[in-house]
Amino acid sequence: MIRVSGILGLIASYYIYSQVTDNVVAVILALGTGYLLMFILSSLVERQIHRKSHTSMPER
Repeated sequence: MIRVSGILGLIASYYIYSQVTDNVVAVILALGTGYLLMFILSSLVERQIHRKSHTSMPER
């Protein structure tokens, strides 16, 4: 799910950046945007996993 959203973010951002510029900068910015999107989503998923694991731990 995270990879698919990263690929979709890459394609969408490349389309937007290519409207602004016609050189290789659009490709580099699109790759960076895709990786940033995947990083943000994975951080959110990791936070949810940590919350679930802390709430399910029995107290001593």
